Amino acid sequence: MMSVLNDYKCPAHGYFEAREPVCPHGCTDVQVVFLQPVAMKSDTTKHNDSTLKKLASDAITELAALSKRLSEDPRTRRPFLKLTKEVHPDLPVPEIEIEERTTQALSAAEKRVQSLEAKLREKDAREELARRRNAIKEKGLAGTDQDIAEIEKIMVDKGIANHETAADYWQWMKQSAAPTPSGYPTPVMSRMDLKGYMKNPVAAARENAAQALNELRKNPRPIGL
Repeated sequence: MMSVLNDYKCPAHGYFEAREPVCPHGCTDVQVVFLQPVAMKSDTTKHNDSTLKKLASDAITELAALSKRLSEDPRTRRPFLKLTKEVHPDLPVPEIEIEERTTQALSAAEKRVQSLEAKLREKDAREELARRRNAIKEKGLAGTDQDIAEIEKIMVDKGIANHETAADYWQWMKQSAAPTPSGYPTPVMSRMDLKGYMKNPVAAARENAAQALNELRKNPRPIGL
């Protein structure tokens, strides 16, 4: 009849399973121990037990010492705990869980703050735009919302950032586009003093040039028009 498989503990070599009270290394000074009942072992525990039994006792000791060092060293403790949590998701690791919950809470709070700041910036931009529009109306540079729309179109087309500067430009454009009273320019010869040219051509030419310059000064145009 086959004997029962029991758990034993060897003072020199640790725990082992055997049907006879003899250590795998030949020691007979062993005692029976009662470990976790078989019925209570999970598949993971059985796999781990099977893996550990295949390792030599000195290898198990080295792994335990390495784990202890990794968990106690401030440089490796956090990565070690995170990896442990990844391998065993159900294992309670309060240090990592608290950190993760804190990070999630801070991230959510930061997103709320950023959203609030964006709304405040948008509100400030709308108020500043309304202030600039009212300013050019108060200065008489624009009278209606249609005028404002035309001025802001010039700002976009010409790359002008200032409402007042764009309004001045718009006023110059309107003045330059206004027709002369007759609708056609006066012929040059009709404005020249032919008698003066007959008497003194040089003096008459200078006088006509001065008159032309004065007319240009009366109706200046912005650069580019």
